[in-house]
Amino acid sequence: MEFTVIDVETANPDMSSICQIGIAKYEDFSL
Repeated sequence: MEFTVIDVETANPDMSSICQIGIAKYEDFSL
């Protein structure tokens, strides 16, 4: 099993105010 998760945080409700991005990849029972 393999999947990638992208988490985007905004500074306020405005979707163009991205202040942080996190990426995690899970592959063969390993993160």
